[in-house]
Amino acid sequence: MNPRKPTYEDLENEVKRLKKLATLGARTQREILTSHHKLHHLLSATSTIVYYTAETSGDYGATFISDNVVHMVGYEPPEFVEHSQFWIDHIHPDDRPSVTIEVPKLFKKEHVTYEYRFRCRDGRYIWIRDEMRLIRDPDGKPQEIIGYWIDITESKSVELALRESRRALSTLISNLPGMVYRCANDSAWTMEFLSAGCLALTGYSPRDIINNNKLSYADLIHPGDRELVWKTVQAALEVREPFRMEYRIFTAGHKERWVWEQGRGIFAAAGEVVALEGFITDITEQKGSLEALKKSSEEVKIFAYSVLHDLKAPTIGIYGLAKLLEKHYRKLLDPRGRDYCGRILEASEQIAALIGQINVYMATRESPLKIELVDLGDLIQMVKDEVSSQLNIRQIRWSEPKDHHVISVDRIGLLRILRNLVDNALKHGGEKLSEIKIGYSEFGEFHTLSVENDGVCIEKSSAERIFDLFKRGETSDKVEGAGLGLAIVKEIAEKHRGGVWVDPGVKTGPRFWVSLSKHLGQ
Repeated sequence: MNPRKPTYEDLENEVKRLKKLATLGARTQREILTSHHKLHHLLSATSTIVYYTAETSGDYGATFISDNVVHMVGYEPPEFVEHSQFWIDHIHPDDRPSVTIEVPKLFKKEHVTYEYRFRCRDGRYIWIRDEMRLIRDPDGKPQEIIGYWIDITESKSVELALRESRRALSTLISNLPGMVYRCANDSAWTMEFLSAGCLALTGYSPRDIINNNKLSYADLIHPGDRELVWKTVQAALEVREPFRMEYRIFTAGHKERWVWEQGRGIFAAAGEVVALEGFITDITEQKGSLEALKKSSEEVKIFAYSVLHDLKAPTIGIYGLAKLLEKHYRKLLDPRGRDYCGRILEASEQIAALIGQINVYMATRESPLKIELVDLGDLIQMVKDEVSSQLNIRQIRWSEPKDHHVISVDRIGLLRILRNLVDNALKHGGEKLSEIKIGYSEFGEFHTLSVENDGVCIEKSSAERIFDLFKRGETSDKVEGAGLGLAIVKEIAEKHRGGVWVDPGVKTGPRFWVSLSKHLGQ
């Protein structure tokens, strides 16, 4: 059968079909071109990720890399593509071995991620996180490697700094003379962390005590001190303050040791205690030295009291005999003999005064404070009455606070402060002394007293040591005294949790200041 000849209509339909195909092809080409431009724009616009493809063998050279690689490392894409070893040659020499080991693992894992340093065009190295994926063809054979880079230089710097900080902290902790800990706030003091110093301190390794593996830390604490430790910690946690304490532990060798501990609670946002963290160190040797020092101090104190007692009687005897000698035999003595007798009387009086002051100083140190409400005006009036004859004879003006002040202090201690400071002014003020001023003020958490006079000024060199034992000003050589009066003032002030200081008064005369805590007995 002969094939039918195409009619004009058939030809017209074929032309229409071909035109339609041509139109579809052009549209598809435009769409492909548009997609290509979009992909190129996306790959080039990102500032942190560089997409690339690479060969699956040899040097794993790049077959494509996006244009934005130039912003990251300074090299153009062709430099990577045209030289197969370009990528591997620019990896830091110290990182290159690990990279060459990791890449072949891709053919088993299908996906690998690793970090290394890459040398930029300007010579600096940046840290890159490189993630690779293996693409296989339909037959399962490796076809292509694709992946991306991320510049992690900044985060890597932070990571390395943190790692170095941890290393330094670890070194510091390991060299501390004791152990650092973190534990639960429970009756066993269950340890979550213990530094290596645990072994030297307790005889047990950290793993023996952590999580109460072999024994708890509470097992080491002396039974007689366990309640003290518990109450001390809980009291500190109640007010969210650090705790400090001394107690005894038993080591692995059953030896008793004294330890000093300082720590604090770690609290969650809701307020509950998450853990305790702190430091424990051995103070057995210091404790022994302190006990020996206390014993020695007690022996010295007993000896001093004994000496003072033994000196007092013969001193009084010498004074009495010299007084009788002067009274009954003065007319029989020549001028030199009367002078010797006067010197004996003066020396014995000074010895008696010194013994009295030493007794007062020692009593001040040993006697506990008796805190009570004291009317400051009453004590000032008492001191004024005691020195009124001197004030009148020397025509010295006296001024004191006009307001009424009642404060909580040790009455005897405050009276001694006022007496000694006024006595100091009368003794060292000299002939120019014409006024003594007593002042009072409140400064923060302290009562502040001042005693000022317009007499002889104090040398600056003396002002720094004038409150020390047996220290006197450079102009005080001809003034009677043992150099204990201001030392007693300092001792009393410090027992009141305060202090003393002096303004030498270059032009106006010296002013002494004494501060006393407002919160005594609390």
